[in-house]
Amino acid sequence: MDEQIIFLTSYPEYMVESFDVMTFQYLVKPIAPSILEERMIKIMPILSST
Repeated sequence: MDEQIIFLTSYPEYMVESFDVMTFQYLVKPIAPSILEERMIKIMPILSST
């Protein structure tokens, strides 16, 4: 997979639909800065390998 999509939204009801487009993460606002940082750290190895 070439693309990694992270949704950051205020609408949790769209989560299921987001996985139709290969969602890597689905984050619902408000989000704690520590959680956002954790998710960014998790995706960095994937992004740097492409």
